[in-house]
Amino acid sequence: PLLRRVCSGLAVDVNFRPMPLYFLSAITGDVVALSSIAPPFYSVKVHLQVRNPLPQQVRVKKLRLTAHHLSFQGPTLYEYDRVIKEPEFNPSYYVLNGMEQVVVDFPLHVLSEVSWSFLLSPQEIWELIEEGASQKVTVGVDLLVTLEINDGFLQEVRYKNDALSGILCFHATEPQESCGGLPPMTPHGSRWSLGPSQRAAHSLIRNTSRLIV
Repeated sequence: PLLRRVCSGLAVDVNFRPMPLYFLSAITGDVVALSSIAPPFYSVKVHLQVRNPLPQQVRVKKLRLTAHHLSFQGPTLYEYDRVIKEPEFNPSYYVLNGMEQVVVDFPLHVLSEVSWSFLLSPQEIWELIEEGASQKVTVGVDLLVTLEINDGFLQEVRYKNDALSGILCFHATEPQESCGGLPPMTPHGSRWSLGPSQRAAHSLIRNTSRLIV
C-alpha cells in the first residue's frame, strides 16, 4: 500500500532498444581469369571480414548473402546461400570466439550464383568497368548468418548496408594474397589474438615487407 501511494500518478515511458550488431566490416573479391578449361573459364572468391557480436563462442552454420551494385536499388551482382558442412566446407574454419574478428572465404558458383542481369544495362557495365579499373566497388549488402551458440542453440544475425565499400581484384593467375590485403583464412585453434597495438605493428610489418619486395 505504501509503494502504491508513492507511485500514484507516476508515468514512465521505457523504450528498450537493442544495441546494433556490427557483423560485417569488409568485403573483397578475387576474380581469376582462365582458371578453368570449362565455361565460364574464370573463378570468383569472396572474402568477408566478420566479427562475432556475441561474448560466447559461435559456429557459423549457414550464410545467405545478396550483393547489389551500388545500393539495394541496383541490379543483383550475386546471391550466395550455403550451409556450412562437410565435404564442401571445413567447419573448423567457421568457429569464432566471443567478439573475435576473422576472415572467411566463399568461392562462388559462377554459373548459378552470379547474376548476369547487369549485361542488359550498358550504364551498369560501364560503371563496373570503371570500378574494376580502380579496384573499388560499392555494393548494397543483405547478409543473414545462422550461428550455433553453445549446444545446439541457433541465433540468426541480420546485417544490411545500402552502400558498403569493397575492393575487387582481377588476376591472370591464382593470387598469393586475398584481395585488399585481408589476412588469410585460418582454422579455429591456430589463431592468436592481437591487441590494438599488436594489430598496428603487424600491419606495419606486412606493409613494409611489401615495399621491400
